[in-house]
Amino acid sequence: MAMDSNVVAQEAGINAICSFLEFGGPNACIKTRSHVIGAIAEKGLASTRAGTKQKSINALLWYVELDNPHAVIESLLPVLSAKLPKLVAGVVAALNEIYSNFGCKVCPPKFALDVIPQLFAHADKNVRAETTNLAITLRSYMGNVFETVIFEKLKPIQQKDLAKAFEKIEGSPTPKRLLRSHQVQIAESRTGSDDVSMVDVQEESSDQLDAFNLVDPVDVLSKIPSDFKSRIESPKWKDRVEVLEETLNELKHPKLKNDDYMDLIRILSKCLKDANIQVVTLASKIIERLGNGLQQDFHRYVLILISPLLERTKEKKQSVLDAISAALDVCFKFSSLSELLEPTLQYMSHKTPQIRIESSRFLIRCLKQTETTPKKQEVDSIMQISLRLMSDSLAPIRDLACEITATLMKIVGERQLRSYLEGIDSKKTKKIDEYLSSCEVKAIGTKQKSTAASLQKVPVPATIHKNGLLDSTMTTGQGRSTTPNLSQISEPTLTSRKLASTSTTIPSKRGPSSPLKSSTGTGKVNLTSRTLKPTGSQSLSRAQYTLNSSDRELLESLKAEKVEWNQKRKELQCQLDTNTEEIARLNKKLDDQQVRLTEATMAVKSKDIQISRLHSDLEQSESKIRELQYQLQQALSEKVTVKEEPNDNLRSSFQKLETLDSKSDLNRRISDLSIHNGIEKENYVGFNTAGTTSTRSKFSSGLYDVDSNDDSWRKAAEVTNQLKARIEMMKSKSRTFNQL
Repeated sequence: MAMDSNVVAQEAGINAICSFLEFGGPNACIKTRSHVIGAIAEKGLASTRAGTKQKSINALLWYVELDNPHAVIESLLPVLSAKLPKLVAGVVAALNEIYSNFGCKVCPPKFALDVIPQLFAHADKNVRAETTNLAITLRSYMGNVFETVIFEKLKPIQQKDLAKAFEKIEGSPTPKRLLRSHQVQIAESRTGSDDVSMVDVQEESSDQLDAFNLVDPVDVLSKIPSDFKSRIESPKWKDRVEVLEETLNELKHPKLKNDDYMDLIRILSKCLKDANIQVVTLASKIIERLGNGLQQDFHRYVLILISPLLERTKEKKQSVLDAISAALDVCFKFSSLSELLEPTLQYMSHKTPQIRIESSRFLIRCLKQTETTPKKQEVDSIMQISLRLMSDSLAPIRDLACEITATLMKIVGERQLRSYLEGIDSKKTKKIDEYLSSCEVKAIGTKQKSTAASLQKVPVPATIHKNGLLDSTMTTGQGRSTTPNLSQISEPTLTSRKLASTSTTIPSKRGPSSPLKSSTGTGKVNLTSRTLKPTGSQSLSRAQYTLNSSDRELLESLKAEKVEWNQKRKELQCQLDTNTEEIARLNKKLDDQQVRLTEATMAVKSKDIQISRLHSDLEQSESKIRELQYQLQQALSEKVTVKEEPNDNLRSSFQKLETLDSKSDLNRRISDLSIHNGIEKENYVGFNTAGTTSTRSKFSSGLYDVDSNDDSWRKAAEVTNQLKARIEMMKSKSRTFNQL
C-alpha cells in the first residue's frame, strides 16, 4: 500500500497503515517495522502530494510512540544518502517532526548530530533548509551543547547563519507526545487527579545534556608531533612553546580516546617546572583539556599532577594563575576530596605566601563542590591547618582561613566545630559568621539539616539523685515531654549529661526563673539550698528514671564493649606504629641500596672511560710505531744506493735489506748474499761500530755502493726496542682492564 503507483491509492493506503498501527499496538509496529518504514520513507516522504507526505510522517510518529525510537531513526538514516534531493529533504523533515514531538530525551540526538554536517554540505538548497529547521529543533532541546558538538564541523558562514537563527529561540520546549510506555506510567501513578500530564516525564533541561556522551572518542596520541620529546627538551624556549601549542590544538576535541597518556603526563609535569611562564600556561591548558576529554579516565593521572600544579601557584601573573587554577579544578572534578586533601594541606603550610593563598583558595573550591561529607579525621586535619593560618602575618591568608572554617561548618554543622573555635577572638568569629551566611555548598550533611534536627529535640535540665541515676526529659518541638530510653543512650552521652547537670549554667527552659520569686519570706534566701530538680508538672516519678535489670545489663555490656574496643584500638595503633617504623627502615635501606647502585654505576663508567683512553693511547702508539718504521725504511733507502742489478736474485736480496730491524741482522744477510753471489767477503766493508765516519764498500762486481753510519743504526735499534717494550706493557694493561 505504501508503494502503490497510484498516488490516490497510495495516500489511502498510508492512512490505513496509520489506523492499523494506532489500533494494532506495539506488536503491529514490531512485526511491520523492517518492511514498512523503508517503503514509507522511499515513496511516502518523497511524494508530491502534501497529504501523502503528512500521513507518512504520522505513520512514522506512530512507530516511534509504540515501538523503539532508536530503531525507527536508524531505519531512516540510510535514506539520507539517496541521490534524489526531494527524498533526502523529506526524510530530514520527518526527523525534525520526530524530535519536535518527542524531544531529545526519548529520541537520542546522537543519530542526527552525526549526519547534520553532511546535510549542510548538500548541493540542494531545500535539503539545507530542512537541515536548518532540524538544527533549530535540536538546539532548543539541547542548549549550548549543540553548538559545542556541531559548530567545529561547519563552515564559518554556516555557523554565523545558525547563530542568528538560534537567537530567535525562546524558552525550553515541551514534548508534544509521549511514548506508550510513559502513558502507562502516568495512568498507573494517577491518584484521582486529572491534572497529571507530561510534566512527570518531561525531558531534562539542556544543562543536563553532556556533549561528552554525544560524540565519538578521537585518537589524539597519534596526532601529537612525532618529535614532541626532542622539541620539548630544546634549550630554546620558542621551540618548547611551539610544540606545546601544536599539541594543544590537537586536543580540542570534546571526547578523547582512552589510551596510555602516562608519558605525556610526565612530560607535562616537568613543563610545569619550566622557567618560562608561557610553557607553564600551555602545559596547564593541555592538562585541562585532557581532563575534560577523558573525564573519569583522567583519575589515574591526578596524583602525578596535583603537586607540580600547587607548587607552580607561586606565579603572580593572573593569566598563569587562571590556567593553573583551571587545571586544578579539573583534577578535583574527576577525583575526590579525600585523595587531594593531603597534598593540598601540605602546600597550605608552604613557606611561600602565594602558594599558601592559592592552595587555600583551591581547598575552598573543593569544599564547595564536593558532594560527600568529609570524615572526622579529615575535618580535624583541615581545622588544625585553618587555626594555624588564622594567626598568619598576612591578612589575606587569615581571611581565607576563616572562609575555610565557615565552609566546613556549613557542611558538618556548627556543633562539630565548636570545640575548635573556643580560643578564637570575637573579630575572627564575626568574620566566620559573615562567610557562613553567604556560603553555598553541595554536600549532603549541611548545617540546615543539623539545625532542623536540633529543633525537634531540645534538652531540659538534668539532675543526679542519691542513687547516682540520671533524671532528664526530652521536649519535642510540639511541647510534649518524653522520657528517653536509657538503653539506647551511649555512655559518652550519659557522661556529658552528668557534667551538664553539675554545671553552673542553667538552661533557659526551666521552672522558676529566679529563686527569689519562689521565696515567701522576707529574710535572706539561701541560694545554695535550692535544688535543680524541676517541680510541679515537670517533676518525674521515681519509676521514670529508675533503671531495670535488663537496662543495667545492657549498660554494663556496652561498657565492657567499650573497654574491649579501646584495648583493640591500642593494639592496632601499636601495630600501625610498628609497621610505620618497618616501612621507614625499609625505605632507608632502599635509599642505601640506591646510593650503592649509583656509586657502582659511576665506578663502571669511570672504568669504561679509562679503558677508552687506553685504547686511544694504544692507537696513537701504534701509529707512532708505524711512522718510526717508515722513517727507518727511508733511512735505509737513503743509506743504500743501488747502481745496477745484473742478477735478479741480488736485486731481491737488497730489497729485503730495507725491512731489517737491527745492525747485526743486516750484516749477516749482506754477508750471506755476498757468498751466494760469488762476492768475496773481503771486498765488502760492513758498518764499523767503533768508527764515526762513513765508509764505502765496493763489491767485486763494482755495481753498487753502501754507506753506513754506526751511530744511526744504534739509535734506531734503541728506539725500536723501547717501542716494543711499551707495546707489550700497554697490551698487558689492556688485558688487565678487560678482566675487570
